[in-house]
Formats: sequence, structure tokens, C-alpha cells
Amino acid sequence: MGGSVAAEPGLRGSFWPSRIQTELLRAGLFEAPEAIESWRTVRSMVDLDDLDDESLRLLPLVYVNLRRLNGHDPEMGRLKGMYKKTWFANELAFHRLNEALTSFHASGISTTLLKGAALIDLYYRDRGSRSMQDIDLLIPMERRSDAVDILGRLDWHSRPERFKGVPQFRYEWEFKHREGYRIDLHWHVIAYMLRPDRELAGTDGWPRLLSQDVAGVTTHVLDHPDELIHVCLHGARTWPVGNLVWAADAMKVLEREPNLDWDRVLSVCAVHRCSRAMGEALLFLSDKLRAPIPRSTIEALRSARVSRREALGYALTSGPEREPRFIHRMVRAMGHYVRLTAAWPIVDAVRGLPRYLQELQDIDRRSQVPIASLRRLLRPATTEIDG
Repeated sequence: MGGSVAAEPGLRGSFWPSRIQTELLRAGLFEAPEAIESWRTVRSMVDLDDLDDESLRLLPLVYVNLRRLNGHDPEMGRLKGMYKKTWFANELAFHRLNEALTSFHASGISTTLLKGAALIDLYYRDRGSRSMQDIDLLIPMERRSDAVDILGRLDWHSRPERFKGVPQFRYEWEFKHREGYRIDLHWHVIAYMLRPDRELAGTDGWPRLLSQDVAGVTTHVLDHPDELIHVCLHGARTWPVGNLVWAADAMKVLEREPNLDWDRVLSVCAVHRCSRAMGEALLFLSDKLRAPIPRSTIEALRSARVSRREALGYALTSGPEREPRFIHRMVRAMGHYVRLTAAWPIVDAVRGLPRYLQELQDIDRRSQVPIASLRRLLRPATTEIDG
């Protein structure tokens, strides 16, 4: 389809937004007359019915921006309908979020909102402008069982867990409500920040938090530099359905906090061995969306000395899809493991591989790893969108 991802000259990786997707981002983020011209370019290149799912997620943001700029187009009525649908769905989701947060806090469980639930109220400031497929909620590892019990009482349920140990590599678990909403319960922020001893905090004190009222409840969110890092690392990577909304999220963070602490970004990326991935993401934002990012920051990240494992992990997870598909999946899985253990001592990384495969497949015995891994490689690709 016209909105498929493509490689960009000068950028490492094959998953960057395509020409049409970049024009959609500009239509939703730029000022007049460029935003209006970008929207006209999109309309001339593709029928809206032919847009991929990730591109469709941007249309409410496009509507908000064109309405603000008094842009006129025959499709404005349709865009308004998509905006209203998004607003209504988010209002209901935030109502359910209020219930969960209130119950957690009543039980003494601290909470931190990640991704869409935090971004919509803090940075977009319009619940109709960004869709939210799920709610990502971070809680302390030691309160995981209590949180699961509370969600169950609120009619949130997950599939039974077969792996009974304390998770070391899996950092989230999905719960579904009978009304169709999803909560991803996190006990780590993101896989990049895992450690052999399961501790999140590095020498930089990751993550740094702020208190904020969201959904009528005071909770925690990531501080602005940490939010930008999380958005970019989570979004700027290969997905089965493409990845696009992360770029709009990142631009909204930068718009909200123009004096971002870039030294903080550099230090976190250095500690957690993600300079290459972050540098590529910021280069795209700067070159394609004119993000106000110091060139010195981008150059420092892209030219930083990276370990062989960090470079290898990025290469394996950012390349084009390979055939046959099971080979591609095997390469991606191993690349993901190399990336998330790039900061580990090599001995710990080698020892952790069987445990990683066991948790990845959610199986109770390591002897089941070979056959479960084969089944995973051969099953159809997922099409779910996260965040």
C-alpha cells in the first residue's frame, strides 16, 4: 500500500516512515501553509481508504491541525468523524483507568503511566487527537501479584501464565476488559533498561519521574527527557504493522518542553547502550520534521562508540523482512536479545539466553524451549498495535 515503511537515505534501518506517512506527519504537525500543502500531497497520492492502519491513526491529529489552521477540504467531515470516534473511545478508556489507578493507590501500589495514556493528557492535551489501543501502567515488581488481584476484581483478565518464576526478561503482561479495553501491566519501563539482577536504576537514576494528574488521579509519568527516550526507543523499530505514531508523540514532547535536558538524553543512552537507536530516531525527527534538536546531540549519539553487541543487535532488528519468514523471526528474536543485553557482561548474556527463550514462549520448563521456539517461528505474524 502507499503508506508502507521504507528505508531512508542516511538512516540506518529499513523501517522509517514512507513519503506519504511523512507528509501525513507534516499535515498534523506543521503550520500553514506547509501543513495544508502536505495534506493536499497526501490526497493526490493515495485514497484514504487505502491507507495502512498506522497512517489512519494520524488522521485525527491531521483534523485537529487543519481545523486550527482553517484548512478546507472535502474530507474534513470524514476526518471529524474519526476524531469524534477517537475522543469517545479515549474518554471511556480513561474512565476505566481512573478505576484502576484509584484501586491501586488505595492498596498502596504506586503507579506510573507510560506511552499513550500519559502522552494524550500531558502533551497532546486533546483526547480526540491520538488513538490509544491500550493503557500501559508501570507498577513495582514486588506488588505485581497484588496488582493482578486488583485488576481481576475490576473485571480485567489475562490468559493464564505458565511461567511461574519471577520475570527477568518479560517486562509486561496484557489484561483485557470485557468491554474490549486493554491494560499492559509493566514492571519495567522498557527492555533496554533491564539488568541481570532485574534492577532498573543505572548510574543515571533511570527512570526520572514527575507527579501529574491524569484521568482525575495523581500518578507518576516519565520526566520529559525520559519520555522522549521511551517514545523513540519503543517506536522507532520494525513492527509487523509499521510504526509511525511515535514520531508525532516525540514532536509533541519537544513542543511541550522546548528546553529539554539534552545532557540527560546523552547520559541515559550511554549507560543503557542505546545511543545508536536514539541517534537514528532523532536524526529522522530533525531532518524530516524539523524538530528543534541540537545537531551536536544528534552527532554525539550517532558517532558514539558502541559495542559490537549494540551494533549487531541494532542491525539484526532494523533490517528489512527476510524470506522465509521463520528465518526473519529467528534473526529478529536473537537481535532483540542481543540489544537488550548489550550492556551486560558477556557471561551473563550467554547464561541468560535459555531463560529469555523460556519467558518469551511463556513455558514452565526449559526442556520445552526447543519445540516451543519452533512453533513460535512458524505461527502467523501478529498485527496488533501497541500504545
